[in-house]
Amino acid sequence: MNPRIVAAIFWKDFLDAIRNAYILVSLILPVGMSLLFGLFLPGGGNTALLTVAVYDPGHSRLVQSLGDNPTIGISAVGSVEEVAASVNSGTSAGLVLAADFDTELAAGKTPPLSFYYSSSQNSALSAAIRQVVERELRAEAGQDLPAKITSIDVNEGGRRGQRRNV
Repeated sequence: MNPRIVAAIFWKDFLDAIRNAYILVSLILPVGMSLLFGLFLPGGGNTALLTVAVYDPGHSRLVQSLGDNPTIGISAVGSVEEVAASVNSGTSAGLVLAADFDTELAAGKTPPLSFYYSSSQNSALSAAIRQVVERELRAEAGQDLPAKITSIDVNEGGRRGQRRNV
């Protein structure tokens, strides 16, 4: 095929597309959205989108497997109070695991796991983190619901928070 004919057809179609507003918008919209997302989500996908404050005195495999997830950043803290303070100051969510979490999980028991979230933040982020935690728990224990998860809202006055068992 002759390159001059191909170029002529391309330019004719390109100029027709510019004249038609619907086609022009459909060509420009993906480029514009890509630039817009690049401004709001910088880092090229190398940074974690969700940050989880974790108090894990037993160094559980659950925290290690969550850390392997590229969308979740783990922030280890030294106490339960630090988890609540971290979530209250902007961390996406928090987890508090028992010291013998892995041992109880391996024994077929349902160890406690506290999930801290803030109702003043985006609830979709908390739901996404909770879903990832539940999926990792199921994969690790090989059962349907291996832990009793308690959700604690850090914005409930000066009290420890509102508890909701799942």
